[in-house]
Amino acid sequence: MIPGSNLLRQALRVIGRQPAQWYYVTGRTNNAIGLLVTTFADPVTVYGSFQPIPRILFQQMGLDLNKDYVTFYVLNLVQDIARDKAPDEFVFMGSRYRVMSASDWNLVDGWNNPLAVRIS
Repeated sequence: MIPGSNLLRQALRVIGRQPAQWYYVTGRTNNAIGLLVTTFADPVTVYGSFQPIPRILFQQMGLDLNKDYVTFYVLNLVQDIARDKAPDEFVFMGSRYRVMSASDWNLVDGWNNPLAVRIS
């Protein structure tokens, strides 16, 4: 296997893929009282693999023990938290997740693995 062979696409054929609704950020606008509110595009169904983060890794990763985290291996380019930018969100099995960080392998191999926190 070489970079560009898209290992995730190959793995999803073997392990199966899971659907999620992807809400990608279209911008931010001021609401009636002047606070910035994130606006999202209509949801798009994407496929990938949701994997829970083992609680034993929370402290090592600096995560809050009172929250639930997942990694979503996906073929789409996902926006994480950045200065002056809001992160994308996913809905998976009835829960909504906000992307915290994304390891962007898109240019090298065509996929991403965002770390996300459950918000509902």
